[in-house]
Amino acid sequence: QPGDTFVDVGANIGIYSLHAARKLKGSGSVLSMEPSPDAIRLLKRNIALNGFEKIVTAVHAAASNKDGELYLAGDPTRWNSLQLHEGPPGVPICVTTVDHLLTDFDKGSFFHFLKIDAEGVESEVLEGARDSIQTTWPSIIFENSINRSNMLPTTWLCEKGYQLCTIDRTGRLSEVAAADYKLYINLIAVHRYSKISRGYRGE
Repeated sequence: QPGDTFVDVGANIGIYSLHAARKLKGSGSVLSMEPSPDAIRLLKRNIALNGFEKIVTAVHAAASNKDGELYLAGDPTRWNSLQLHEGPPGVPICVTTVDHLLTDFDKGSFFHFLKIDAEGVESEVLEGARDSIQTTWPSIIFENSINRSNMLPTTWLCEKGYQLCTIDRTGRLSEVAAADYKLYINLIAVHRYSKISRGYRGE
């Protein structure tokens, strides 16, 4: 909604970020994190072409549970297959946390929506956003098809009191049973304190 802050982890060329910027209608902000040098060039170009420079900020970094530097390796023509490694070969990439990102942009711990597509390390991204998440309980959409973490993102979120959902054919959020989590490539996590439209939840 206008005035909200949206964080896009693994923004690629900006499909989610640009859609969010349109929803904000000139009031609010989008922080888009993308580690791939090729993808972020196109992301910045798409931001400019759509006139969203005042709304969307592209951050050339990867999100994790700590600050540092990793190496990005993989086929540069297939951004969704790139992986981060602790050493060469690859391109050195800045790594930071969502908590630090929000602080750097004077957002404090305040944001409303988080999207994560982090190639199997979604739990590390969530851990690096722990303080901010537990302050404002944003709604979270995340990729659920790959896991390279010690803990599943579904487990991490449920332990924090989140309800995991999908969008049904009527466009409303529908709760997903724990036994069915693995059936969904993407899931939406909503906390009882999340700022989300009651009508959208079907209430």
